[in-house]
Amino acid sequence: MGAKVCGMSCQHRHTETVDISQSFEFLGPSVSMGKYLLDMKQELLLTMQKEMRIAAGAEKLFCVTKDRKTRARVKELRNSSEKKVKDLYTSLHKLNEEIAQWREEENAPEAVKETTENTGDNCVAFPTVVTEPEVLLQPTSDSSQVSTLH
Repeated sequence: MGAKVCGMSCQHRHTETVDISQSFEFLGPSVSMGKYLLDMKQELLLTMQKEMRIAAGAEKLFCVTKDRKTRARVKELRNSSEKKVKDLYTSLHKLNEEIAQWREEENAPEAVKETTENTGDNCVAFPTVVTEPEVLLQPTSDSSQVSTLH
């Protein structure tokens, strides 16, 4: 039972990390890089959750299995699933770096454009007047003051 299920499920799981720059070359002009990266991140997170569930299930199955052969197969499944989770986590880290780099590149041209457009402008700086809050020093009524000396 364990070998057939393990063999079938291991073949269809996503195990390879995808190079982001290579996969982006196949996209059409209508797909933006940001949407693509965020979609990849979402897909990667879903795959990680699935692998974590598989690893947790394999761990539980390993604990209750008494047969030595089945236990060895389940241990192999558990170890391979844990390795895949680590690989997916590494891919997620790289993808987060790509997203951060993309956001910096996307925001950088706007900042440069704003500074180059504003270099020729003559801006007049108006002095700012800081008003201090008024402190009212009015005596309080006699009824509110309590005298301790007689």
